[in-house]
Amino acid sequence: MKTVKVAMIGVGNISGIYLENLTKTFKEVELIGVCDLVRERAEKAQRDYNIPKIYDTMHDAFADPEVQLVLNLTRPYEHFAVSKAALEAGKHVYSEKPLGADLDEGKALLALAREAMKRSYSPYSHYPVGAALLSADGRVFQGCNIENASFGLTNCAERTAMFKAVSEGATEFTAVAIASEKSAPWPCGACRQVLNEFAPGIRVLVTWDGHVDEAPLSRLLP
Repeated sequence: MKTVKVAMIGVGNISGIYLENLTKTFKEVELIGVCDLVRERAEKAQRDYNIPKIYDTMHDAFADPEVQLVLNLTRPYEHFAVSKAALEAGKHVYSEKPLGADLDEGKALLALAREAMKRSYSPYSHYPVGAALLSADGRVFQGCNIENASFGLTNCAERTAMFKAVSEGATEFTAVAIASEKSAPWPCGACRQVLNEFAPGIRVLVTWDGHVDEAPLSRLLP
């Protein structure tokens, strides 16, 4: 069985249940490294749970090509910076706490949709689109539109993000941000149906050329 390789950032009081479950219960994940500002905590976790690596800094963990998912167990006021840095490094993030402490931080994370737009493959429409899908467990999945010469085989950014999320075990979602250029990238009918399959109450945010708008999915459905 192929496992998801995890790095834990923060080995404080809350980490005990995660260390137990990740190393003894869940066979689909593998905890390969830990990092803490107090190195002795990381060393104790490594010793008690046979964890292969200790990272001197969180950025060392984010730079590790083996790491697929970052488990953010830092203090609440540190959460935004850690999650944002991990996402920008191309890692998935798991968190039970809020992604950010205020609206500005949330908006900054949703800007990851604009980053995803840069990876669009759209040689036919020349309309790049990126999406960032927020799951109920705190993970963010990015996607972009991928076009095909056979137009019907084109996949929109929202569905790319959704299919990626579901294939990695996420099935509950709270918000999706969609970014493009020149016009508001509201989801097409197919994307609305796919979003409704898993998250009828999802919040839809769109951004284009400096503009931002939002609506609940229910308002977008007939």
